[in-house]
Amino acid sequence: MPEYAKKVITLRSSQFTNACGRLQLAIEADGFSPDAVLAIARGGVFVAELMFQGVPHFNVRLSRPSTSLKGALFRRIVKLLPLWLLNRLRIWESNRLEHRQRSAEKNLEIPALPDLSAYRRVLVVDDAVDSGTTLAAVMRSVAGNYPDMELRSAAITVTTRHPVMQPTYALYRDLTLIRFPWAPDA
Repeated sequence: MPEYAKKVITLRSSQFTNACGRLQLAIEADGFSPDAVLAIARGGVFVAELMFQGVPHFNVRLSRPSTSLKGALFRRIVKLLPLWLLNRLRIWESNRLEHRQRSAEKNLEIPALPDLSAYRRVLVVDDAVDSGTTLAAVMRSVAGNYPDMELRSAAITVTTRHPVMQPTYALYRDLTLIRFPWAPDA
């Protein structure tokens, strides 16, 4: 499997807050002002909480199959590993997911959505777009239920070259993998 020019960065709490602020500024600079924010749980909730204060926020849960594999034992093991090895494992996992992304699309269930009928402009937020299947499923579901809604999406990073769906806004589109404050290896 070829290695891509991926890098891993760690965002500590204050750096994460700053990144969310920069993402919001990019959205505002584009002239988009959401009436509501729909966060994709789990990571998107943390990003959304720091953006567009005073705007109603909703959550939807949908995750790729590999997310459930990261349990308590994994969390204990990664605390013992050196950072350089953790970075290599992240790159390996990302490359593996990138090669499997099309098959992952078939394993997703369309999420149950909150009632968004009172809103005209909604921003869907996630922490990272890997295969893009989660974002695509949520966007498709929202658009299908609310065809007249102005719908945009945002993520801190896009980690693969050709995701199924690109977010409208992203801070990183250069294959940057981010170790977020809530990550097991943070």
